[in-house]
Amino acid sequence: MYLFSEAAFSLGGSDVPVGAYSMYLIPNGRKWTVIVNKDVTAGDKYDEKQDIARAEMSGEQLLDSQAFSIVFVRPAPKQCSLQILYGKLALSAEFNEK
Repeated sequence: MYLFSEAAFSLGGSDVPVGAYSMYLIPNGRKWTVIVNKDVTAGDKYDEKQDIARAEMSGEQLLDSQAFSIVFVRPAPKQCSLQILYGKLALSAEFNEK
């Protein structure tokens, strides 16, 4: 998954400058991790040394199963939330514009 940002932002306490990035998700039950990585070369293997930011995603259990979806929501100016629905799990991570 790729992320193209026209504004600098922070994620998980790390600052990310304007640019193009790869994004990775590490599922682990109800505690997933989102990673922003500076390597955007198609076909390259994941290299942890290229990580710029990591954040644990907050999760909650849903009553009904949902289709898999990934969306960005803007709940407020200078704030963006990555939201993932997967089965009966809802996860989110906050991106804040610098």
